[in-house]
Amino acid sequence: MIKKTIYLIFTFMLFLLAISCGKNANNSTSPSPKESEYTVKGLDTKYNSTWKFFNADGTGNEAADVVIDNGGINGLIVSNKTTKADFTKDDIYSIADENSNKYYDRYFGYIISSSDWVGEIQFPTDEYETVGYIYIKNKKTSDIIVGMIDKAPGPREGIDKGYWGKRSRIDNGLKRTVDIQGDFVTYYENGIQKVKIPSKFFELSKGDGFYGYSIMLGLLYPGVSINTYNANNSSILPSVYFEYIDYNYYLDIQLRDDGVPISAKYNKKETIYSLGNILYAKEN
Repeated sequence: MIKKTIYLIFTFMLFLLAISCGKNANNSTSPSPKESEYTVKGLDTKYNSTWKFFNADGTGNEAADVVIDNGGINGLIVSNKTTKADFTKDDIYSIADENSNKYYDRYFGYIISSSDWVGEIQFPTDEYETVGYIYIKNKKTSDIIVGMIDKAPGPREGIDKGYWGKRSRIDNGLKRTVDIQGDFVTYYENGIQKVKIPSKFFELSKGDGFYGYSIMLGLLYPGVSINTYNANNSSILPSVYFEYIDYNYYLDIQLRDDGVPISAKYNKKETIYSLGNILYAKEN
């Protein structure tokens, strides 16, 4: 009888323990979201102004007005479309420690994260530079917003007519072609377009062994140039040297489930298409 009583008591205690464990499991809290350093919302008021936005598409030779105010930016245009995109203060993030927002050596960056978009806006830290950079991707579609913004653009004349024309060369079965026209500079490999750049992105550039056009400001196409001088400072027209190096300037941005950024890193990678010493002869 005593053994039976002890057995019943032991069984009852196990039953109570099982119920208690079940309650604790049901009441357990889910893991808290990963903490983020991106606690500052909105663009700094020092950027408040109307900026010119040069889209990296077929409209890039003509600037659109974008307004930075109240921590947000309004008037950006989706590349290859006419759709506008606005971002409020709550869509724009940065870190309280200003040094942690510096990217690509000399730019101050903000991370964009809204319900539909994720990307970056970069402003030059040098007070004498005015050209910034925008790269924003749609989270749900293939739409992108890519271009440069300029607070005080001077006249952009594009490329002189004397440089216009299609030039090419063949190396080990690879045909490289650069087509310089009044509206765009387009580069192809075996007939496949690799890049098409609005001509007004280029500026006249001169130096020892160089006379031609370069993209000197901003992050959009900094590794692109057209040179008509050889090492002896003599003209090689109608041939040209054409350089195109893509530095892949865009951040790898990680978000929490609620859309708040938790990290943004530039994974340095250079893609070399055409070095500056490659000569292109004009086609007949």
